[in-house]
Amino acid sequence: MEIDKFITINYINYNGTLIMEIKVNHAIPTQLQWTFAKEDLRENIANLVKSNNKFGFLFDIINAGLVPLTYIKEFTQIMIDNGDFLEEKLYASSAIADGIIIKHLFDVVNLFYKTKKPLKIVNNKEDALLFIKSHHI
Repeated sequence: MEIDKFITINYINYNGTLIMEIKVNHAIPTQLQWTFAKEDLRENIANLVKSNNKFGFLFDIINAGLVPLTYIKEFTQIMIDNGDFLEEKLYASSAIADGIIIKHLFDVVNLFYKTKKPLKIVNNKEDALLFIKSHHI
């Protein structure tokens, strides 16, 4: 049985830059969808750790709604738990957001997790890819 996922994780090779794209599929996840999303994210980051590749994050959060604060804290904890790896291997992050509410949601994430890498909120995928590529060193 296939679960209707809250997030989908894909990889993009954008002109030689590896990018992990995390796309939000629904406004608010069920508890089961959230559990699978956390595990999927952890597994994908663990695979990047094993591969030792540098990469960028692209968050497509256009479909996100007012996600519960507990979920936001759990997401940021995954980033904190992998902080050393992200500091060493992450080029930059970009979030595709459309609308004030969604942009504020990402601002809430930033309250709990302050990345040391460049982060920009943009309106479309091309701008997100270009921003990450511009930090590929």
